[in-house]
Amino acid sequence: QTADLDKAVSYLQDFKKRSKK
Repeated sequence: QTADLDKAVSYLQDFKKRSKK
């Protein structure tokens, strides 16, 4: 299921954005 992958990507992006902040 790609949904799991999409969730992982979103999580990673959010984490990176949060870290950048």
